[in-house]
Amino acid sequence: MTAADLTTMLVESKSVDRLSRKLDQLARYDLVILDELGYVPFDRAGADLLFTFITKIYERRSLIVTTNLPFPRWSEVFQDTTAAAAVIDRIVHHATILETRGKSYRLQAAEDAHEKTPTP
Repeated sequence: MTAADLTTMLVESKSVDRLSRKLDQLARYDLVILDELGYVPFDRAGADLLFTFITKIYERRSLIVTTNLPFPRWSEVFQDTTAAAAVIDRIVHHATILETRGKSYRLQAAEDAHEKTPTP
């Protein structure tokens, strides 16, 4: 799920006093894929809830995070350099980091498709 979807789910669960139940439910998954971290900015409350979730599954479950933001910019996501550093610390501990560079695969595919389209 996207980071924004997860954060929205956590905020909604907290608003109806079911955050603990939702965190426990999500923490049962063996693998959590957190897609597009940083694509949509969070308010401080959302960032804190995402931090809470990551802390809950830290060293208990596997986590995959996709993002186009380098680590130094994660403070923009978590609204705080200390919280960002704590999240990064938990994510990279025991991690394998895969970094891709170059053109977006989607952009490259679109350009390739455009080149193959015959012109009248």
